[in-house]
Amino acid sequence: FNALQLKSTNLAWIRQQMSITGMRTVIELNGKSCIGLTEHHDPKKAIISSRTFGRTITSLVELQEAVATFAARASEKLRDESEVAASVTVSVITNRHRAQDMQYWNSATVTLGENNDYTPSIIAAADRALKQIYKKGYRYKKASVVLSGLSSKTTVQEHLFEKELPLEKREKLMK
Repeated sequence: FNALQLKSTNLAWIRQQMSITGMRTVIELNGKSCIGLTEHHDPKKAIISSRTFGRTITSLVELQEAVATFAARASEKLRDESEVAASVTVSVITNRHRAQDMQYWNSATVTLGENNDYTPSIIAAADRALKQIYKKGYRYKKASVVLSGLSSKTTVQEHLFEKELPLEKREKLMK
């Protein structure tokens, strides 16, 4: 009828009546830990930065500014996780609650030349993706940037013929 009675009930009876989970609960009530705390967290599969705009946006320039901001924020999150991304996906959507407006939703993905967390590269890829899907004449309400294909920063392999700054200089700049 109460936690004190549950705590003092025979474990064999608890196991039979309430399964292993019930038994673990009783053991925990008696002050013994059954499941230890873990310091390890599973790596993320993707990082997203997304916002609904305070007002609708119609121009490509304003949309580019918003997407660049989202890409920069996603890059910061990526560096906080000590990971690099393989691709950038941008999506845009109109306000579905305004039936009188033309409706549009689309997304595009751009693969990065090398897995990285370098903000200028990610912003450039996001801009290329946005230009693939932007259509004039729509009133955009929301945009998002998703970084995917994440892997540990320690596994980055530089490309021989890339024109970007060397890895060490990029890391210094991003700090």
